[in-house]
Amino acid sequence: MNWKARWIAGALGTIALGLGAADAQARATKVSVRLSGTQTTQAHVVDRGCSDQGTVTGDMSESYSFSTYRPLIMAVTHSRRIGFDLGYTRTNRQALTKGTITRSSTLSASGEPIQCSSTPSSCGTKAFGRLPLEVGPVLSGNTFKGVSVHNSVTEPSDPFTQCKGPGASFPSVLDRPSNNSLRFFYAPFSASFLKGCSRAIQTRKGTGTAHLGGDPDATGTKTIRFTVSVTRLRCI
Repeated sequence: MNWKARWIAGALGTIALGLGAADAQARATKVSVRLSGTQTTQAHVVDRGCSDQGTVTGDMSESYSFSTYRPLIMAVTHSRRIGFDLGYTRTNRQALTKGTITRSSTLSASGEPIQCSSTPSSCGTKAFGRLPLEVGPVLSGNTFKGVSVHNSVTEPSDPFTQCKGPGASFPSVLDRPSNNSLRFFYAPFSASFLKGCSRAIQTRKGTGTAHLGGDPDATGTKTIRFTVSVTRLRCI
């Protein structure tokens, strides 16, 4: 090996060692997260006690889409128990979303069969904004399982004032199903991907269905289809 070849080999080795040392010393990876999805709800209401007509019924449906205004920037800690905040001051980060809601109903404005109330519903399509969703790590002990998405404590009000009922699930985007299944509201990502330093992107899509609960006169389902994209930016 001549002197030029030895110099090149030495330089490449120095660069490789430097990159390895940078990865080893990195405390966290800077990532961006995008969210989007569509939730649909179908409800059928049966009331046997409000009318002299006997059993009366009505139906309601809702469909709405949501997406983040801009990517949510987070720092993924390189500790054994992976987290999304360097100071461990909070487990979750908040992403603001916007979208549209389309609602239809044969029920009254208050959500009962129309025979039980004289006020018909007034539905249609409306836009909403600044719906906060919480983004955080899903852990089983110290094992990282993926990225969770769920509702924030603060929520915007329902934009419909005369179209209520059991089929109106807004603003409970990605609501937990009655069986509390994690599969319904988290996207699986590996810890090794989130701890890497080179730029890369992964996207996960999920779906879940739950039965309506909370109203003994209503039956129906709620279905969510969502997409979570994580872009690994760089180590910090």
